[in-house]
Amino acid sequence: MHGSFFKYVFHQAVLVLFLGLAVFVKAEKVVEKGSEACLYEICFPKAIIEGKESLLLRGIARYRYWGFKLYIAALYSKSEQVIDDDGLILREPVQLRIRYSRDFKAKDFVESGEAFIFKNPAFDKKTMKQALEKINSLYKDIKVGDEYQINFLQSNGFELRLNGQTLGSVEGEEFARIYLGIWLSKEFGLDSDFTKKLLSSYK
Repeated sequence: MHGSFFKYVFHQAVLVLFLGLAVFVKAEKVVEKGSEACLYEICFPKAIIEGKESLLLRGIARYRYWGFKLYIAALYSKSEQVIDDDGLILREPVQLRIRYSRDFKAKDFVESGEAFIFKNPAFDKKTMKQALEKINSLYKDIKVGDEYQINFLQSNGFELRLNGQTLGSVEGEEFARIYLGIWLSKEFGLDSDFTKKLLSSYK
C-alpha cells in the first residue's frame, strides 16, 4: 500500500513539474483592448495617474510556482528603464500591481517576503528591521481576484494598497527599493524570467 502511494505521489510530482515547465515556456500573449492591456483575460490600464505623476504600463507577467498559477503582475513607471546597475529600482515613481489567482493568508506574504529579502545582501537587518516589521503588519488575507498595489514614494518609502484602499506606508527609501527587488531583482527576486517580462515592454 505504501509503495503504491509513494509511486503515485512521485508520478504526480513529475506531472506537475512537466506541466509547469511546459506552460512556463509557452509564449504569453498580451492583448490590447482599448485603454487596457490584458494577459489571460486579466486587464490593467495602459496608463495611470499617481499624485501628480503620469505612469505608463511597462510589463505584465504571470507568476507560477510548480505549475500553479499564483498571480499576474503589472509594472508602471515614468521611464522605460526601471532598474539601475546595482539591480535596484531607480529613484523615481514606480507602482507594482499584483492580481491574485488564489486565496492567500497574511502570513503567506510575510513568510515568502522574508525568504527572498533575507537573500539580498543589500538588506540590513539592524537598520531595516523596523521597516520589515511594519510592512509585515499591513498584509491582510486575500481572495481570488484581489489586488495588492505597492506604490514607491521615493524618499518617503512606499505605500501598500489592497483593492485601491491604502493599508499603510513604510518609511525608508533604501528599504523600499530592496523590498521591490522581490519582484524586480534579476539576481535576488522570485524568478529571473518573471522579472525579465515585468521589465520588458508588453507590446
